[in-house]
Amino acid sequence: MVHMVQCDKPAAASEGTPVSSQWQRAGTLGLLTLCYTLGELGHFLIATTSKQVANSLQFGDLRCYVDHNVRLSNVTNVVCMGVKTQAGCEAVGGCVWCFSGQGWQYQVLAGPGFIVMFTISGVIMGYLADRISRPRLLSLSMLVFSVCMMLSGLATSYLQLLLLRMGLAAGEAAIRPAGGSLIAEIFPARHRAIANGIFSWGIYLGYGLAFLFGFYLTDMDVMGYSWRSTYVLAGVPGLLLCPALLLIPEPRPLTQATPPVLPPIVRRLSYGTLEQRREALESLTKPSYVGLVIKAFTSPVMIGLFVAASTRHTAGYAWAHNSVSYFHDYHSGKEIGVWFMITAISGGCLGVFSGGYLSDLLVTRLGVHSRLWLLAVATILATPLAAMTLHFEPPMAFITLLFYYFFAETWFSLLFTVLVEIVPVSIRSISIGTFLFLMNNVGGNLPLLVDPLSKIPGVGLQTALYISWPGLTAISGVLFLLSGLQLWNHDKQKSKPEQNFED
Repeated sequence: MVHMVQCDKPAAASEGTPVSSQWQRAGTLGLLTLCYTLGELGHFLIATTSKQVANSLQFGDLRCYVDHNVRLSNVTNVVCMGVKTQAGCEAVGGCVWCFSGQGWQYQVLAGPGFIVMFTISGVIMGYLADRISRPRLLSLSMLVFSVCMMLSGLATSYLQLLLLRMGLAAGEAAIRPAGGSLIAEIFPARHRAIANGIFSWGIYLGYGLAFLFGFYLTDMDVMGYSWRSTYVLAGVPGLLLCPALLLIPEPRPLTQATPPVLPPIVRRLSYGTLEQRREALESLTKPSYVGLVIKAFTSPVMIGLFVAASTRHTAGYAWAHNSVSYFHDYHSGKEIGVWFMITAISGGCLGVFSGGYLSDLLVTRLGVHSRLWLLAVATILATPLAAMTLHFEPPMAFITLLFYYFFAETWFSLLFTVLVEIVPVSIRSISIGTFLFLMNNVGGNLPLLVDPLSKIPGVGLQTALYISWPGLTAISGVLFLLSGLQLWNHDKQKSKPEQNFED
């Protein structure tokens, strides 16, 4: 059974006691947030440039659209999109048959093509982050990410773009495991959720900037290269960030102690002093690194968190990967780029900060389980707001979307704050990487079902999103509540002082 760390217990330096100055902590958090912002920009940029990329590289579904090069007042997007064949589209003046930016090839680029490499690399990066200098690991990862981002603008085939998307994923994979463990070590428990909330701003800043870059920078057609110049310019900030990451102080020793070999242990048990015998016995009974990870991930609390998080992740990705197509199909001609930026950045950033602040107040009085209770309540409150976003037309749809982000997007920072608080210090990075691997391979790939579900006669994209977005969001809220109750019940029934896995 999993044993949790007591929140009000005085922590050792390695468990979050500040080991650096306030300015160093703020600088480290700022650099980590910038990394995360750029990583999520690269992650979601394909969603906002999919139509231009698809028509350039010739992949995906074909559909009838208004030809903006022909100005005819009686031809609207609704008229053109009602035509289902190429011959019929070409017969209507002012319409053009072109790639829509959707289809299974796009879904692979946005989903498995990125997620599979991201999750596998996340486990590797988590293991390395527990072993080597995290600032150096982050710097190298951002270099890989930035180079692949810039080369994506030079891709001449779908396969090349897919491979470069995998390179993007490998580069971004180090940010959460290395950054999350750094935050857990340099910030005390009473400030940890707020710090994780600010770190998680990167998700919403990156997602919002994907619309700025994907819509407006692409429309500027810099040097006549359309979407290609967008990808090249989006990779430049990461290159500039690489040297700055090397300035982040590493709070732990760079060399890890090696496990004692058997012969010295035998000698200490046989001939050593009483203290030496006690230490030798402890080293024999202490769980191994792999054993700690297995014990952590087979605990009922961790399994409950995984199911809840995977459900919530599926809901979030189902909306993120299909939101642009939804508004293009159901609210054609409406301005959406600026609205998406405002809702994602303001709603998401305010939500994770407020959630982190309230969570840090609750945890000092109620314990770690209170973070999950708060997460569950916020997620359940977000469910009707998601449904209203699909029901209303812009701009009301974006107003409800803003409040949805405020409540719903507390989940990521609170989830990983809880995660680093219930596992030992020595496996924090690998735990984050492994959890991301498991969660993303479920929640990151299930949204592929939205496309075939929407093509069932009588269903359509809107109904498919009702099921996969507010529907799964509501289910995840209930699951987070059950996980919090499970953690609370576990803490309540323990008869001895709380300890972590290593004890």
